Amino acid sequence: MKNKKLKQAIRESRPKTYTESEVINKILNSRETLSDLEHQQWAHWTDYLFKRLSLSPNVLKVDAQTKKDFERWVSQIITPYKDLSKKEKDADRVWADKVISRILQEFMTSSGFRSAIEKSGLKGFNFSGGKK
Repeated sequence: MKNKKLKQAIRESRPKTYTESEVINKILNSRETLSDLEHQQWAHWTDYLFKRLSLSPNVLKVDAQTKKDFERWVSQIITPYKDLSKKEKDADRVWADKVISRILQEFMTSSGFRSAIEKSGLKGFNFSGGKK
């Protein structure tokens, strides 16, 4: 009985192996996760920069458009990715696509992955920087 449980525990503890197609699909399905991460990174850096430079629209002598841009950026800093507008999400998706493209470029050196990528229907994907 103990031996059977031990064998089952060993089987269950092994990491799952994925086919090339499964790996490619996981990478492609990570777009929104990467976009969210990109937004968090941008918001963190922008917030840090504004605080470090003691920036606010009241301190800066700027034109009306720059003031609007600044206010929009401050709003975006405190807005979670899921609550951004489609246009704002698309800006983050551009950067997520660049990451995905770079990862896929690395996989293209393996013939199994090259075949899986080609079969995945990525005809609209530009491997130098994301979606066309």
